[in-house]
Amino acid sequence: MKLNEIKNFKNRMGLKIREGALSEAFAAMRAFSEGGMTWEITSGIDRLEDNYRNMLRYVASGAEDPGREAIYAGIVNDALGIVDVLTRRAFMAENPALYYNTARTIGTRQNESVRSLVDAYRVELRRLDNDFESIADPQRTRGAENLLRDIFNRLWVTHPLSADDIAAARELADDSAVVPFPAHARAVAVSAMTLGLLEFYDPRRLEFLLATYMSATDAEVGMRAFVGALAAMYRFKARPVPPNVANVLAAAKESPMWNKDFATAAIEFMRACETDRISDKMNKEVFPSLMKIDPEIRAKLQAGDFDLESLADGFNPEWEKIEEKIAGSDMARSLRELSEIQAEGGDVFMGSFSHMKQFPFFSDIVNWFMPFVDTHSAVASADSFDGAMGSLLSRMPILCDSDKYSVALSFSAIPQAQREAAMQAIKMQSEQMRDMLSEVEKASDMAVRRNIVNKYIQNLYRFYKLFRRKGEFFNIFGGAPSMLEVDALAAGFNDEELLAAVADFYFRHKFWHEAAVAFGRLDAVSMPEARRSQQWGYALECEGDTLGAISRYEEAELLDGGSQWTLRRLAGALRREGRAERAAGYYRRLADMLPDDPNVALNYGYALTEAGQHDKAEAQFHKAAYLMPDSLKPLRGLAWTQFLNRKYDQAVQTYEKIIGRGAIAEDYLNAGHVSWASGNLREAMNFYRLSAAYEGRGVAALEADLNADRHILADAGIDTSGLKLIVEALMYSD
Repeated sequence: MKLNEIKNFKNRMGLKIREGALSEAFAAMRAFSEGGMTWEITSGIDRLEDNYRNMLRYVASGAEDPGREAIYAGIVNDALGIVDVLTRRAFMAENPALYYNTARTIGTRQNESVRSLVDAYRVELRRLDNDFESIADPQRTRGAENLLRDIFNRLWVTHPLSADDIAAARELADDSAVVPFPAHARAVAVSAMTLGLLEFYDPRRLEFLLATYMSATDAEVGMRAFVGALAAMYRFKARPVPPNVANVLAAAKESPMWNKDFATAAIEFMRACETDRISDKMNKEVFPSLMKIDPEIRAKLQAGDFDLESLADGFNPEWEKIEEKIAGSDMARSLRELSEIQAEGGDVFMGSFSHMKQFPFFSDIVNWFMPFVDTHSAVASADSFDGAMGSLLSRMPILCDSDKYSVALSFSAIPQAQREAAMQAIKMQSEQMRDMLSEVEKASDMAVRRNIVNKYIQNLYRFYKLFRRKGEFFNIFGGAPSMLEVDALAAGFNDEELLAAVADFYFRHKFWHEAAVAFGRLDAVSMPEARRSQQWGYALECEGDTLGAISRYEEAELLDGGSQWTLRRLAGALRREGRAERAAGYYRRLADMLPDDPNVALNYGYALTEAGQHDKAEAQFHKAAYLMPDSLKPLRGLAWTQFLNRKYDQAVQTYEKIIGRGAIAEDYLNAGHVSWASGNLREAMNFYRLSAAYEGRGVAALEADLNADRHILADAGIDTSGLKLIVEALMYSD
């Protein structure tokens, strides 16, 4: 069977099951299974359909069954799980993706299991503990790394995991054991479970991640598990949560840290979506600005003429020249903005390090999820400074693990002389660095957890954006992953302060849909507030939900008594929804508040025109024209209302002013209407010709405009039956 046919089958079955057409789905699944001669799966389909049939008989009897919803959700989950197993089995035959290549390779190792690999890894770690002879060999850890890679791969591609697989994984991730596995191994196991879960839904994996989040005393392991669980639940948010997982999730939500961790992760997932924008800003604004620094100063920088002694002593006077060059410049503004983004946790290094992901190290998928380990063979081989460089990198909180490996590996590609100079500079700054790192390490527990989540999501983002075979994976960052839209996660998340922080982040960073969802949840657990209603309305308006925005603006008006900002947004939204008369009422209130505001007068005139109150509209356009004499906008409104009020002589004079100052196609069209209504068809034809010729629009565009205005022309007393003849005459006149 072709790959596209398998994908279509999976999508079709998913749709039928979610729509409730289970009988059709069972028949199609059985045919697919029998075609592949997977009789054991066929038996599972038969058993599940029997359960479904029994449930339906109970429904038909009319008996009350409070557990029916849970039973049905379980059947749906099991059916979707069978579809996963069927399609995975079909893909295994020829799908060239890395997942299936790895699974086929592992399938040839009949005597190997997660359990046997974990046992072998433990033995190798003990050997290393007692192997003092090879302590100086940078490759001494290679055997353990290979075993950890094999564990990662097996946890990633085995589906579904057996009870023994889960037990072995728990043993590996358990940090409460008498002799626990290394922290980086525990973290790698969690990431492998996450990657496998994102490929195929597996309740056992999800339960493992949630349980690990609750039990881990190592924040790195616990928060990785937490992020993985959230990513998977977002990926499969349409699936009902199985009862066993729901129970573990409910227990996790009882954790005193759940709400804060959830708010942190919700923000960090969305923050990752800004990475490309930040990188683009770096490449288009900051770096080009740096290149504009005075050539003499740039030459000094490139030549290294700033001596190390003055740097070590503190401020180098030469930098005053650079400071003078950039102070108040666009570069200074960009750097300040980027500094603020970095201070808030934004990913400013993605663009800088993306080109460093070409090392062979990153060809091995496990290394994208490996916490930075300064004793790793790849780091030890690149570090010729007695481990100083690796040790320093391991303690740098501003870089994610992936970028730390990039820096370490880059050292091996630098010529020896430059490597020594670079290391000398690092050592010179070590005291200052140690002070800074000390403060970070003394940060609150919540700050540590936040930094772990931030950096781990950056690791994930790099994998999904930069891995050479990234197109084969479901990209959790393909859209804006809003965790508040996963009901199973967000239910019960009612901490007003944290919800407000999430909503504020979404709003400030212009994630309008997500902000609207957050404001909705916040509104349900807190007292009404004018500012929130305003922001909620604005988010809805930017998302395109004008009716929803009007409702929120009306609420804000009641709460704040009608601030200028609220009245402007409300009036504008009403106009766009065609409620011109109501909009005019709000503009009238604004005009009373701001009698000298030309934009209020102008928009008031537009609303009155749309409401059919042309006399009042004309007065507002006169006022706007007086208040903004250099603008053509009020003159256009004035001329049009003069035409609608049949003041043709005045309209002709106003259009003469407009045309004398720079007319557009619409001005020529409307001037033609005025001339025709005045009885001067020859002049009207000339204006229509100018409208058609404007920027090469053509007669066809003019004809469309004339037909659109047919009812207006008729109201002005013009016989519109001859419109087509007018157009034909223009075509022949060319």
